[in-house]
Amino acid sequence: MAKIAAERGKPRGFAVIGAAGAASLLAPEPVTLLPGVGPAMARRLAAAGLTRLGQLAALSPQEAARRFGEEGMALAARARGEDARPVVPERETRSMSAETTFDADLSAVEALERPLWRMCERLSRRLAEKGFSAGGAVLKLKTAGFALRTRHARLPAPTVLPDTLFAAARPLLLREADGTAFRLIGIGAQPLVPLALANRGDLADPEAPRRAARWKAMEALRARFGEAAVVRGLGLRAGP
Repeated sequence: MAKIAAERGKPRGFAVIGAAGAASLLAPEPVTLLPGVGPAMARRLAAAGLTRLGQLAALSPQEAARRFGEEGMALAARARGEDARPVVPERETRSMSAETTFDADLSAVEALERPLWRMCERLSRRLAEKGFSAGGAVLKLKTAGFALRTRHARLPAPTVLPDTLFAAARPLLLREADGTAFRLIGIGAQPLVPLALANRGDLADPEAPRRAARWKAMEALRARFGEAAVVRGLGLRAGP
């Protein structure tokens, strides 16, 4: 329910879904709204005449189990807004990302590059804070029609530098920016690599340690004097 509420509140609002009103709010929605209902399960439900969450919620536990197994009981309960599973916040971190939703859809490469650069800087900061670096870069785009696109690029060496992340993500962006309007852009790090292995420099990029030292100095200035103390690269461009 929290995930559904978060999606409804984007980009700047929020949504509150109370326990008493959850079932009625969910009832007219398609079954694909429910986390855990992928294409295969959606086809199984549709074959049984169940395309709306209200129809799924109306099944008794016995009927849901008979038609869809133990998984059916859980799905029918969640369609009513019921979920007894405990929240387990501790899990192994496999990826890390930063993303932003635009106030207005963007389609031009130049308009998309600036927020991508800001997300690269944000991701670099998060990686360093958590003791990780990026072994690969993942570009995330969501179209105005809510279709999600993810594109991957393997990095030649682990990095935590925003310029290296941007250099890997920009060619991916250029291939996707074909006039399509996008409402969200993000950059992810996957796989995650220990921070100690990042930016060591090699024949392909001997300047990496020096750039890493400059970036750390810039971050120290920002921590002391604020984000505007040092602005570089695409952060200087006007636009969104």
